[in-house]
Amino acid sequence: KEQVEQAFKDAGYELQANAQPPTMKNLDQAKIEPEECKGVLLNQVQRIDETTSDKTIVGTKGQDAAASGVVYGSEDEAKKELANSKDGISKCSTITMDVGGQKLTVTTETKDGSVDGADEALVMSMELKDIGSGPSTVTTRKGNVLVSGTTFGTGSTGGGSDDADMSKEVQTILEKLG
Repeated sequence: KEQVEQAFKDAGYELQANAQPPTMKNLDQAKIEPEECKGVLLNQVQRIDETTSDKTIVGTKGQDAAASGVVYGSEDEAKKELANSKDGISKCSTITMDVGGQKLTVTTETKDGSVDGADEALVMSMELKDIGSGPSTVTTRKGNVLVSGTTFGTGSTGGGSDDADMSKEVQTILEKLG
């Protein structure tokens, strides 16, 4: 875990205990249909749950990017978690959210990606009906560690969020991980 924390710091992230990405604080209170998709969505965006909280590192870079790393007991556990993520997203590819009285239809698309230094990668992008692009998340596995990065809105580079920007962020963390 210490190695992962150091990799985040070296990549320019501010570490936070039990942190949530700034723009995701309202998601916990949101009404989501189908209901079983709320947990899937929260896990994808925050990658935090009760079973991994003691092994999870969360870092933010300004208001527009957040990353998390989870250290699993074995490479097989990490592989299983990534496969479960892919499966959960495919079951919840279209959801309706009610956030503070505002209804949003969110469509999520996944694709296999490649990030230098990762054993496998999963790219997830959200489209908000009538609004446009939502968060873009890249999750990678390197051995027994999953590193996820999410951009919100304008992206960490300031020029619009896309998979390539977040892949570079995650790649930087993986490089620092060695």
